[in-house]
Amino acid sequence: MNIVFSEEDKKMIKRLTTYIAVAASLVLGACSEETLRPDVPDAGGEEGVRVSIAIPDMPRLATRAFGDTPAADLKLTVFEFEMGSDPTNTFLTKIYQAETLTQTNVANGATVDFRINDLLMTESPRVLHFVVAPQHLDARYASEAVVFSNLSVRDNSQAYWGRVEFPNGYGTVDNDMKPQLTDEAKQKLTGVNVLRNFAKVSVEVATAATSNFQLTGFELVNVPTSGTVAPYNSGRQKFPRMFDDAGTMLGYLAVAGNGSGQQGYSGIMPANCGFRNLEENFSPVADGGRPAWSTRDAYLYEHPFESTRRTYVILRGNYRPTTTDAWQTCYYKIDLVRLNEESGMTEYYDILRNYDFHINVTGVSAPGASTASEAISGVSYNNISADVDARDMLQISDGANIVEVSKTNIIFTNTTPVEFLYRYSPVGGFSSETTNAKLHTNGLNAGDVIASVTAPEVYTDADGVVWVKRVITPKPIPEAGTREQSFYVVDADGLGREIRLVAHVPYDYSDIEVYPGSENDRPTSAAGQGTVSPLSGQPFTVYFNLPAGMPEAMFPLTFILESNRQNMENNPIGTLVVTSGQTGFPTTEVYEVPRIKYRKTVSYAEYLYKTDANNNLITDGAGNYVENTDHTVRCRFRTINSLAELPGAPTQTVTYLLISNDYFNCTGENTQAAVPTWPGVATFTRTR
Repeated sequence: MNIVFSEEDKKMIKRLTTYIAVAASLVLGACSEETLRPDVPDAGGEEGVRVSIAIPDMPRLATRAFGDTPAADLKLTVFEFEMGSDPTNTFLTKIYQAETLTQTNVANGATVDFRINDLLMTESPRVLHFVVAPQHLDARYASEAVVFSNLSVRDNSQAYWGRVEFPNGYGTVDNDMKPQLTDEAKQKLTGVNVLRNFAKVSVEVATAATSNFQLTGFELVNVPTSGTVAPYNSGRQKFPRMFDDAGTMLGYLAVAGNGSGQQGYSGIMPANCGFRNLEENFSPVADGGRPAWSTRDAYLYEHPFESTRRTYVILRGNYRPTTTDAWQTCYYKIDLVRLNEESGMTEYYDILRNYDFHINVTGVSAPGASTASEAISGVSYNNISADVDARDMLQISDGANIVEVSKTNIIFTNTTPVEFLYRYSPVGGFSSETTNAKLHTNGLNAGDVIASVTAPEVYTDADGVVWVKRVITPKPIPEAGTREQSFYVVDADGLGREIRLVAHVPYDYSDIEVYPGSENDRPTSAAGQGTVSPLSGQPFTVYFNLPAGMPEAMFPLTFILESNRQNMENNPIGTLVVTSGQTGFPTTEVYEVPRIKYRKTVSYAEYLYKTDANNNLITDGAGNYVENTDHTVRCRFRTINSLAELPGAPTQTVTYLLISNDYFNCTGENTQAAVPTWPGVATFTRTR
């Protein structure tokens, strides 16, 4: 199935059908009007100060902008700030509830007129924020950064926002001491461009595709239920500039890109933002006036890309291989992605406000999943080369071509060179048939991690498969911190793999502890710590913490756990996998080969968030994942035998449990006496 994002202009859409009243979560602070009031008198008279708000047309970009007309009876709140050097020290002085003079449900490109009564005239520098919403909004006394990082609406309420600076204030007083609005202020208060706080997703099917595919509806997965009124880039301490001087919406990369002259804005979500249509319990219902599985455009609040909970689309449609075949209902998972022209790979969009993320189905060549749940669990049809669910797969295909690599993550904890292999072959070709000239690499050169890399050479493995081989030598490992680099192996159509490299000194575990029982969370009491039942079949759990700030490229991480006494087995309610191999303990006649070991795999999501007894991510009442603040890993075991059954029926035994991973400090001096002090060893005692 080929999915592309159209780049042509599209006419503006109409408006959201239903808007629910805003739930203002912030309250006006205790600072009195008198203490904030400038010395210059108010603007007198019945007319007040007129403000016109422009709802401009916004053409599409790579995914294109949209222009829903506002709802009727919206209200304007004006937030006035005393201008500082940046939004963190520009503080609130007054809030005005403007009077609406004309209807707000106007066409795009038209204006809406409001009147601010009693605008406090001043020659001091000021900043005004214009917020159009279903209700007037309030905020506590704070800086611009604090107010607009938190001011939000929810449940499909729309909001429009604009910001205007007045370095010279609004005006002065005439000879009769009457306030006078300056010509500059009058000009700036006419046609203020405002920005919608929601994005749109739209789908169309090209005529050429309709012979074997009929779209019957689509749904968004992982949809935020609230959104901030204004965009704010906390990293750069700026409000992003999203219009040019003519009031035209800027292109996506001008706002979101990190290159020269670009603003690096990835979006913002309110604190404790909830989600609906979660992939864990996906069951779409009518929302905001849009029926479930509708072909109508869908809307959502801004959502910066999150690898653990990205927003994507499930298409539902009727598919048939040929015009003589029967139609069958199929579901397709579609990511919101763009082609990175530098790397040649597809990459995810941050879902930014005021853009239309438009999916153009140009052709369907295979049936999708039979249910929406199956589609959610699968890889994406338009983004298989960059899909988070698939990016650790060594081999990837688009149905016609195969790109295969030997590694997708390369972690250096020392300067030993690493061989890297990659190959291309057509689907259906023999393993020895390859056209590696069809592949190219981007970024495989000296950088933050790589010191040098050898030239491509043909390499044939023991099975007769032909590869391209490169040998990567890293730079010296940094004594502190982490260095990261990535490169790409890509074919001409953008199918490929991102290879992520990390250089870091070996990591350290912390708080390795053993407790009896099988609790999800580490017990808060020290009672029982380091002890295990003397009976057979009794549960116990090993807990250990990973360091904060580990890069996503390190994951998934696999840990190998081995008992020196071989006295434990996997608890059936756990997620360990049985394996075997050479012991990690000092080799003496006490130990046998092979040894039974247990493998624990930790995903990046499990590193960030807590999981339940079934290893599913836990959510709170608002649909947020519960953070795993200590990055705790749990491994559930149970005892194999009782002490009474052991030779000599000992009354007490001490067990050492080694947790191994190539990227962590795990062992020490290779003697039995030193084992209890190894950084990767947990100790527990059994007493009868």
